[in-house]
Amino acid sequence: MTIVAPNRINIQNSARLTLIGDATIVPQEEFDNTFKIYTTRFPSSSKYKEFHDFNIYRLSIVKIRFIGGFGKIFWVPREDYLSNYKLSRSEFLEVIEHMNTDHHDFLVKLLKRYKFTINSLETVRLVHVQRKFLTIQYDSDVQVLEFQTEASTIDELRERIIQLL
Repeated sequence: MTIVAPNRINIQNSARLTLIGDATIVPQEEFDNTFKIYTTRFPSSSKYKEFHDFNIYRLSIVKIRFIGGFGKIFWVPREDYLSNYKLSRSEFLEVIEHMNTDHHDFLVKLLKRYKFTINSLETVRLVHVQRKFLTIQYDSDVQVLEFQTEASTIDELRERIIQLL
């Protein structure tokens, strides 16, 4: 799987991360919880569950390759990419739902603080959070905001989010 930073001028100059690993179908007993996380990121996909051949896959990462543009290419140690602290699925959903329900205005202020242009305030929503960053989606764009220091607990994560403003 390759993740590419948006660069509308030259895709070859875009930073990208390639995750190499083994993909397996998420077990049935985990499907509902995982699907809820999936639809948090992709709300228009909520009807996919009805398709008989729809599955969600889990990628077990083996290698990571980073390309930051011309001449900036290296392998990332798997241990550096994967954290010791990961939000549990319930914590992840709790943070996402809480921020989108109770702190939508905070998310808007964050985007404005970093000089991002928002055309439609209703589109602003938190879609991902991890110990090093959070991801906010708005209009047809996505912004990743990194924390100054990593969070190692849920309380530290709350502090890091507040420190962004």
